Amino acid sequence: MKITKAMKKQLQSTKKSQNLIIRGRIIWIDFQKGKERLRKSTKLKYSPVAFNFVKKNYEKYLENGAEIWLKKEFENYENSLTQKRLEKLDFPKEKPFKPLSFDKLIDDFLAEKSLLKFSTKRTISSHISKIKCFLKSKKIENVFDFQRKHSLDFANFLIKNGISSKMTFHQYFSTLNSILNLAIKQEILSQNVLFLPKVSMLKEAQKCPFSLDEVELLLKNSTGSLNTYLYIAFFTGMRLGEIFALTWGDIDFEKKEISVTKTLDFITKKIGSPKTASSYRVIDLLEVLEKKLYSLRKDSSLPVIDFNVNKIRTSYKTLLKSLNLKYRVLYNTRHTFASIMLSRGEEPMWVGCKMLGHKNLNETFKSYAKYLPKNVVERAKFLDELRL
Repeated sequence: MKITKAMKKQLQSTKKSQNLIIRGRIIWIDFQKGKERLRKSTKLKYSPVAFNFVKKNYEKYLENGAEIWLKKEFENYENSLTQKRLEKLDFPKEKPFKPLSFDKLIDDFLAEKSLLKFSTKRTISSHISKIKCFLKSKKIENVFDFQRKHSLDFANFLIKNGISSKMTFHQYFSTLNSILNLAIKQEILSQNVLFLPKVSMLKEAQKCPFSLDEVELLLKNSTGSLNTYLYIAFFTGMRLGEIFALTWGDIDFEKKEISVTKTLDFITKKIGSPKTASSYRVIDLLEVLEKKLYSLRKDSSLPVIDFNVNKIRTSYKTLLKSLNLKYRVLYNTRHTFASIMLSRGEEPMWVGCKMLGHKNLNETFKSYAKYLPKNVVERAKFLDELRL
């Protein structure tokens, strides 16, 4: 609950020996009993009259069970006061309650996100669009009208609207959570009642990498820009946008390195900064890829892949069909690099942090732990010496 100026003034007026707290509109006393510090509810809702009553009877409240009979005493005292006498009491008045609409809070939230990358803002906007639909369906216009039970309602709303991915489900809740947290920072709400329900029907995003034999098959049977794309994707683990933003000047054949400093936004067709700070990286140019690119090199300012992404996707889909391979989205080339390298014993730090651009190894292990080679060792061999 927001503490008003009126409440602050009354709290400051208490004696040093009296420590009063207002929590959830209830007046509490804070006192020392021996070496123990205790807090006790007076069971009285805050009002100027109630606050003065507690101040006057502070010592009585320290007795066990006193809050029960004192509450009745206060009710009798309050009922005895006439409206005229109440008006004469010189208590500061609280400001009238002003409701805040969710639309205004969302506008404030978007304003704070205005300096983010366009692609990030686009994702947030798509989340907010669904959040607004949900609020409208529940006739929730005011921020104060959102209750804890609405968390379950929001979860059911997302599921009914086709959200089955666990990651996407969590992202929607994260956006709504951030909006409600802003209300706390603005001192509109005292707490965020939203919680993330556990939903068993949600699916983890499935990675379906190609095997090394399938990689070889795809490279041998592809041509032109698709072939170049697949070589880069399979042997660097770069993201789609990073590959399409790559220019020949980013490739250093002498140092055998590739600098990843930009990405292509497929919606706006504009070159921007990489996904995260850790995505800025210098990766190794593996020999198999170096041989392929060296023969194709052009002017440093020209793109390495001079083909439309939609045409690449179409050619890729046709190639999979002709080879009778299961369809996988183009992004699986990144997962393929990680799975093959890790399963063949390459260092996770090199694979995850240097090549893929992960922030730390936790991110790598979270996504690719199952591909790490499992060495079979005999555990606790020393126990064989026991004579049991």
